Amino acid sequence: MRESKIDWTSVLGQAFGRWIMVVGVDLSPIQPDFFEVDDIEKAWTWSEPFDFIFFRNMIGSFTSWPDMIAKAYENLESGGYLELQDNMFPLKCQDGTMPDDFIPFKWSKLLIEGTDNIGRSITVAASFKKMLEDAGFVDVEERRAIWPFNPWPKDKKLNETGAWSQASTLMGVEGISMALLTRVLGWSSEEATVFCAEVRSAHKKIGVHAYYDV
Repeated sequence: MRESKIDWTSVLGQAFGRWIMVVGVDLSPIQPDFFEVDDIEKAWTWSEPFDFIFFRNMIGSFTSWPDMIAKAYENLESGGYLELQDNMFPLKCQDGTMPDDFIPFKWSKLLIEGTDNIGRSITVAASFKKMLEDAGFVDVEERRAIWPFNPWPKDKKLNETGAWSQASTLMGVEGISMALLTRVLGWSSEEATVFCAEVRSAHKKIGVHAYYDV
């Protein structure tokens, strides 16, 4: 939360009779027409501050997370909130069911290597709390959970989460991986395509109890 100096009367007075307007931003014009096409790594040009700013699954997108968080802080109302949701790499396992040569683990390490090489790290989420505090946010709360890589857990909620995680990877592994593997790490297109197929296949192995921290 951005520190607020307004009193409760002002807060309550502003709360009644106001409508919420949501602004979505993307680099490409592929979203619904209420999204704005913009590059938020550049100067923010909105004329009014926001009450709430939300980032999710944005690791690997920015060269400087501290700068991005500072921009968010500067564009929040006093008392406004910033929420960040992201996962932490690499893939983990606590019960010994994941072999050292497990393909999804290798994949997660290659994604780290590739994004580090282009200056857009995917290992920054563990530092979000400190970044927020350094930017001036107060009452910073960090909540951690696990994100199973497929539906291996017996717990109903975690099983469902794992199913969504698996589906996302099965559909999107090439989109996530091909540019990093071929343009950054020097793989051939054929090598990268075969590897992505191996990643998809290994994500169906329920006997491996792997997960990401989020």
